[in-house]
Amino acid sequence: MSAPPATFTVAFPSGGLLSALRRLWEERTIRVDPVKDLDKLSDHLLADIGVDPRAVHDPMRDEADRLHLMRHGFSRL
Repeated sequence: MSAPPATFTVAFPSGGLLSALRRLWEERTIRVDPVKDLDKLSDHLLADIGVDPRAVHDPMRDEADRLHLMRHGFSRL
């Protein structure tokens, strides 16, 4: 009696394994933008690492500065 022929099943059809590995590699190698990460730090932490908090873009601080200047007579730029 002979054994039935071996059959293969494809776990990742049509290059799925390659595309899955490529996606993993791309997610693993995504570059982090340090400027965006600086936005999340408090002023005290920025000062601790030697970064002037005013040098980091903060839309709320920019708007407050603009309103302060307008209150003191400066026209909008």
